[in-house]
Amino acid sequence: MKTNIKLIIIIALFATAYSGAVKIGELRGTGIAFDKHYMLTTAFIARQDASRDSILVIVNGAAYDARVEKIDKITIDVEKKEYVNLAVIQIDNSVDLNACRITDEEPVSNDSVNLIGYMENGSPYYSRSFQAKIVTDSTFPTYIAGSVNVIAPGGFSGAAVEKNGSVIGMLFSASNTHEASFFHPGKMLNHYIAGMNEPTTDNVGKCTYQVRSYTTIK
Repeated sequence: MKTNIKLIIIIALFATAYSGAVKIGELRGTGIAFDKHYMLTTAFIARQDASRDSILVIVNGAAYDARVEKIDKITIDVEKKEYVNLAVIQIDNSVDLNACRITDEEPVSNDSVNLIGYMENGSPYYSRSFQAKIVTDSTFPTYIAGSVNVIAPGGFSGAAVEKNGSVIGMLFSASNTHEASFFHPGKMLNHYIAGMNEPTTDNVGKCTYQVRSYTTIK
């Protein structure tokens, strides 16, 4: 009996190793759905090598495959500090997402907003919300990025900046020199998705999702 058990274990291990793909280097972030099958996140989370990287979106605790539709992580102009960190991913058609309303409203200094996303090591079932204020910051030009007065937690790359039930921006980076996090404004997001926003809810907590990406090796 013991011999049979050992043989089964060896066969199982061999089959696992032989079947190939192993996922390593997990990154966890947040995505903002703007359509029932599409969402925005950062290029940092989506990664860039379609032949090696895989993406999962967590919806109601279940993981669904997704793929990169469009991705840009580039510095357009160093002197002008023009920088883009955006990606559009498409989720498996077997599930419909709640979609956020993305507005072109200009961020106004001292306005109160909510940062809504998924903690890196927190529950994938529930988004978290943190209060923040819009602040003036010279790190980026205002048409590239707005700024809030807090360091966003891990997992908030791609998180929503929410005001009055609408998304006015998406977090993409935090400062390493002062208490601030940066977001691409809603006007830039809407331009990036080329008018594809089809909102279904004003509850931004219900239209943000945890996104996980992996590098796959053989």
